[in-house]
Amino acid sequence: MRRFAYVSATGMALMLSGAVPALAGWFGGYFDAHRNSCYGRIYTAAHMKRHPRQKVARISLSHFPTRFGINDKQGRIVISNTAREILLQVKVRFRGSRKTYAEVAFCRHEGDHVACRLECDGGEFTVHAHGGRRLLLRPGSYGFRMSDCGESDACWVTRKSDDRALVLNARPASKCTPPAR
Repeated sequence: MRRFAYVSATGMALMLSGAVPALAGWFGGYFDAHRNSCYGRIYTAAHMKRHPRQKVARISLSHFPTRFGINDKQGRIVISNTAREILLQVKVRFRGSRKTYAEVAFCRHEGDHVACRLECDGGEFTVHAHGGRRLLLRPGSYGFRMSDCGESDACWVTRKSDDRALVLNARPASKCTPPAR
């Protein structure tokens, strides 16, 4: 058994144990085991005006393999393209807010997409290839919640709003900054 680990800015470790069989190459095209990868979007005022029910004003999805890798028995991070599950950092800024909320999603390859779930019943979303270096993020049936935002409906990204399909563009590696340890 190996452990997946993510060390947040506060130094808390999230662990998930599991066997690590080979995985189809989907992750390698979008989330590489040897380099940071980031996708995001900042919605323009014009876009937000056309979509008055959209709550997400800014969103990013990032993978940092040296932080979100597999730990060996000595606690060192092992970089591997055979991981069954990867950890992605999700950041969201809601309409009218100045704060950006961050969560870690546990994601696994399922057919033609990646299915992600957030810790503590934070909900789920899927990520699909969307032509070129773009991804399409779709909230799950109940959506997903940015937990450090609180329990209100304002903290949920759901299919009921104009947030039901969010297109994220690849960002340059220079913009992929891992969280502080």
